[in-house]
Amino acid sequence: KYYDPHGTEVSGEANIMRFDKSRLANYLVKLYMPIAQKAKGHGMYIIMRPPGVCPQKILVGDYYQQYLMTVWDIVTKNDSILKNAGVVSIELANEPVNLTDANGQNTEWAMRDYFQPIVDMIRKNGFTGIIWVPGTGWQSNYRGYAKYPIKGYNIGYAVHDYVGWYGCSDNNANAASLMTSFRESV
Repeated sequence: KYYDPHGTEVSGEANIMRFDKSRLANYLVKLYMPIAQKAKGHGMYIIMRPPGVCPQKILVGDYYQQYLMTVWDIVTKNDSILKNAGVVSIELANEPVNLTDANGQNTEWAMRDYFQPIVDMIRKNGFTGIIWVPGTGWQSNYRGYAKYPIKGYNIGYAVHDYVGWYGCSDNNANAASLMTSFRESV
């Protein structure tokens, strides 16, 4: 079992205990970029995300934010990534659920404070492509960004939409209803 620094058990894809910087750098060159180049050859765009998913609870300044900083620092210093910034884009994190400020409080600015330093570092490394910023609640809540947006250019918001979300289901597949429910989450 693996426990984060807050004493919460972390399992499955959220467990970063075996993360290795040198392995990421190696696979980026030998596996991920060749796959991206092949996709590019078929006219496709590539969205990269970090290995794994966010733990259930993350907070500004925590170990997982540092992990994301490490991952994106390695990736965005890669020459092939930099040269393909028009085709390769970055999804900062996958499905954060609960994100709080450094004091563990739910604040409107917590998402900005968590992801802005990562965006700033990526831009400092020279990556000019699109950066997709996640919302909380498995990428369904973006309210905090309305008042405290991520600053920069080529910023998008990575929205996930699954059957049963935003008031829609197999029995109620209504686009207008979905958009109304989504707007309420923004």
